[in-house]
Amino acid sequence: MNIVLINLTRFGDQLQSQAAINALAGLNGGSKICLITLANFASSSVFLNNVSMTYPLPKDAFMDGLADDWPTATSRLWEWRRELKSVFKPDMICNITPSVSARLLGRGLAEDKPYTGYAMDECGFGTAASWAACCQGSSRRREVGPFSLVD
Repeated sequence: MNIVLINLTRFGDQLQSQAAINALAGLNGGSKICLITLANFASSSVFLNNVSMTYPLPKDAFMDGLADDWPTATSRLWEWRRELKSVFKPDMICNITPSVSARLLGRGLAEDKPYTGYAMDECGFGTAASWAACCQGSSRRREVGPFSLVD
């Protein structure tokens, strides 16, 4: 099984995603993981085990000129998506970044494939697997939690 893992967070959060990567890699007797990360953190993926491929998201390339020429920016994003699917054909999408933009990216990659984690339904509403909802809830009110999210 080919799984795309979307992690558009900071360096430390990327390193802390190792447990999720290991769990996904162990699905179905062994899965290949393609990590989508921000371009400036792509080189840190060498520190992660079980990542078959890193596919950087050049966020600045899409965002530059978005206000002035959104059709071109959207075209660049769709070309990036097409290239990803030509080198890594996903069977499942897992998004561990709660932002709306990451959910939308996951939705665009998933099409008819299973999509888990911080997701978006066909009407544009955010959805989350139970583990993702728990993580998001506990991170919003960290001061009342008895332990760190990493623990």
